Amino acid sequence: MTLGFPEDQGFLRDVAERRKAVLEAGIGEVLGRPVGVRCVATNLDLVAPLPADADAAFVLAEAKRIFGDEETAAAPID
Repeated sequence: MTLGFPEDQGFLRDVAERRKAVLEAGIGEVLGRPVGVRCVATNLDLVAPLPADADAAFVLAEAKRIFGDEETAAAPID
């Protein structure tokens, strides 16, 4: 699983990278299978939408259940 963090907030990616093993264990437990996590800086304008299949819908629903259902708009990055 790739977790993207805003380019201008690299500290968030760094924190997640340090806790990568915990993230992998927690997400893997919820999904019922081992999961590898990769933490990247990203330009949110270039992120492709999730595919509209059952697996993608399940992962998104579980992420919202775990992390909360609050979606926020990302500020443009120059």
